[in-house]
Amino acid sequence: MKILMIESDLDKGGIGSVVMTLYRSLISHGISCDLTYYEGNEPTQRILEEIENNGSNVWKLKNFKSAGFCGYISQIKKICKANEYTAVHVHTSLLIWIAGIGARLAGVKKIVGHAHGAKFLNYSQKVLLLLEPIGRLMNRIVCTDFVSCSQVSANYTFGDNAIFIPNYIPLKDLKCIPALAAEKIRSQLGFDESMLVFGYMGCLDGVKKADFIIEVIAKLREKNVNAVAFLAGNTQRKDYFDTLIKEKGLEKYIRLLGFRKDCDVLMQIIDYYITASESEGMSVSLVQAQMLGKPCITSSLLPPENDLKIGLTLRIGGYNSAQWANEIKEKVNDGFKAKSGEDAMAEISESEFSEEIAINKLVNIYNGTCNVKK
Repeated sequence: MKILMIESDLDKGGIGSVVMTLYRSLISHGISCDLTYYEGNEPTQRILEEIENNGSNVWKLKNFKSAGFCGYISQIKKICKANEYTAVHVHTSLLIWIAGIGARLAGVKKIVGHAHGAKFLNYSQKVLLLLEPIGRLMNRIVCTDFVSCSQVSANYTFGDNAIFIPNYIPLKDLKCIPALAAEKIRSQLGFDESMLVFGYMGCLDGVKKADFIIEVIAKLREKNVNAVAFLAGNTQRKDYFDTLIKEKGLEKYIRLLGFRKDCDVLMQIIDYYITASESEGMSVSLVQAQMLGKPCITSSLLPPENDLKIGLTLRIGGYNSAQWANEIKEKVNDGFKAKSGEDAMAEISESEFSEEIAINKLVNIYNGTCNVKK
């Protein structure tokens, strides 16, 4: 069995991290797998060496805009023709079908479309008015199988149901740091042990609504909750966030950390993970937080698949910062707190969110023993 995973970026978190996790799991299960990335999104040397050491290929593609419609299809066809893949597994949202056409022209029988997000952020709203219905229809026509991390993502990408493949994190990748190391990092951020540390990791802009977290922290402090927070992720509005933090008088209590490579470490110093995002497929950060036993606070707009069903999720409706602060304070006072990472991981390892169940589903799809569009 030989698989090609088509994705634009392998090294910037989000979908890229999900693809690399799937890739590593397939390799560890003895399945040959190649990868792609788009020109300009070159992976780090560490990732390139990892792929090379596994005996895999990583193909550089021109993106849709630079290659053009026919050129993009042609490069996929050429790669597939030369490598005789069992299946091509595509992660490019509403544009899955274009790569799928290239693979079909090369004779690949199995085209697996993988839905991740509930919104395609690469194009303007005007373009999406046309692209969304066309993309869904063509994805349904070209793909032989649909998989997704949430039903909301499946509806957006295919306009249909899909097999659930969670954005899992392998247990071996979750390494707990010593308590003293966690205390040292908290101290470096200016947070002491008397404070409740809320953390968010991911893009700060648009539908992620990270600025709302700042408002919630302000309201919590007004209610005499010793709340502090860090926001770790990219933003094109750094000045706006700095100004908002200053206006709220929170310079001592909120840290903007920018994009970080050590989110696995940062996750272990928090008391609560918080996200106000109104659109996600299945957040890897939320998955990681729950697997480490961290309680999570989310918008009720997030798909239910983000709750791993181990009692660590508080969902809050609407975007009233005072209401969020009230519900958080009440829940904290009622004992909403962390559980041990060992207990959390043990519960998840026996559930539908585990690595083993996800990979078994995928292998069955590739083999044609689970050939479904549902």
